Order: sequence, then structure tokens, then C-alpha cells
Amino acid sequence: MSSLAVSLLFIITIFVVGSFYSTLIINQNSLQELLKTKTNSEDIKEFDNYSTQIKNVNNMINLLVDDQSSLHTVSSLLDRMIVAIPTGIKLGSIDAGPNKSGVWILNLRGTSRQRNDLIAFIDNLKKDPLFEIIDSPFSNLIKKESSEFSMIITLATNVDLQKNVQ
Repeated sequence: MSSLAVSLLFIITIFVVGSFYSTLIINQNSLQELLKTKTNSEDIKEFDNYSTQIKNVNNMINLLVDDQSSLHTVSSLLDRMIVAIPTGIKLGSIDAGPNKSGVWILNLRGTSRQRNDLIAFIDNLKKDPLFEIIDSPFSNLIKKESSEFSMIITLATNVDLQKNVQ
């Protein structure tokens, strides 16, 4: 991911957090006005509703801040994967998530112009210690040209994502 994309994502995140913060301030002001003027049971329910909304906004802000801190890690992972992709490979999808042991797994699907392009992609991935296990079924190599492929990559748990790989 280029630095422009990371900067754009950061700016969007700041905008969203600012919007949530503005909503929080407006809700707090409304809540203070409500407390000054109302005291019956319906008003207490409305007060509870505002209080819940404020808590939800705070939770969303915390989630956005957490997502922003992991952005650099995700972009570093994608940068390292992009380095491994030869010209004849097109990725259609990347699904990622931890397995039962907490180790991150990538499920890749894509197309290769030629069988040699896919072989080069697998070899490039094997050169990077981040991609610990590359499980590419033999069926990916049956067609010589214009073939679809899928593979499962297990990420190493002890590799620095910030390290540049050539």
C-alpha cells in the first residue's frame, strides 16, 4: 500500500472520528439540557437512551483508534505480498483470519497467465520468512495457460512485518 493510500486512509479515519466526536458533544449538550428541564419517568427513559448512545459512540471511537493502530501492520503485510507477485498473476481475493491456534492464515484466489507465473509466485512467497507455509494444490498447475488458482498461506508468528524484503 503506498504512502498516499495510507495517508488517505488516515485522513478518512480522522474525519470519521471527528464526526463521532461532534455527535458525542451534541449528545452531551442535549443530555445536560434534558437533565435541567425534565424529571418524570419517560424523561428518565430518554436520559438512559442518550446515555446508551454516548457509550456506543465512545465504543466506536475506540474501535476506530484500534483499527488505525493495526493499519501499519496490514499495509506492511500487503506490501510484502505485492513484492512477491509476478506480472502474470492477478489476485481476485484475499481472505485473512486466525485459525484455532491463533495463527494467521491467508486464503488467496486468483488467475495466472501461465503456469510459470504461478510457480514464480509460489517461489517468491517461499523466499519471504513471513509466509511460513504455502499450501498450493497440484491442481493449480494442471493448466499451462490462463488458469485459476487458490492457495492457503500460514503466516509465521515470529517475523517482523516492518522488515523490508527484496
